[in-house]
Amino acid sequence: MAREAGDLTRCEAALRTLLLTARRLEASDAAPIATTEVLFELSSLAAQRGQEEQAEELAESALEALAGGEAHMSRLQAKLRANEEWSLLLRLLGARLGYVTSPYRRGQILSERAAVLTQLERHGGAFCATLEAIAADPGSPLLHECMRERAAELDRLDDYVKHIEGLLGKATKGTHALVRCEL
Repeated sequence: MAREAGDLTRCEAALRTLLLTARRLEASDAAPIATTEVLFELSSLAAQRGQEEQAEELAESALEALAGGEAHMSRLQAKLRANEEWSLLLRLLGARLGYVTSPYRRGQILSERAAVLTQLERHGGAFCATLEAIAADPGSPLLHECMRERAAELDRLDDYVKHIEGLLGKATKGTHALVRCEL
């Protein structure tokens, strides 16, 4: 409420108090808010106040804290999306790609990255991110549907087909049948 009212000093004080609470509760899986969420909020607030160096430091601290887990990531991503904090969201997604190993989760993260790049009208980057998502999780019908639409919009269906042919060529008989069928 303090932020909406324009009282940024009071808002910062409240966020710093919340940060202390979040750090104390972080060991609990039932924590209502994560340290990373509060650090990103503080970074956003510092940027709003014109304190770019502090905003950068807080964003870096938030990215370093990510290794703590994925429990609050969907909520944090939604908040960054709602606030149109596209550069922070891209940094968050990039940091997550550094430690997430599950093909399914990597596909989701890369798909989200493609959506943000599309929002920023960086269509070539979105196309490449979607290709990476499919390479990570080739059995996802949702990724293929999104890719077909994106490729058609950009008149790059041939590039998409070549990518799929390459993935299919790498798929062995031991590959799960669903993946081979989807390709």
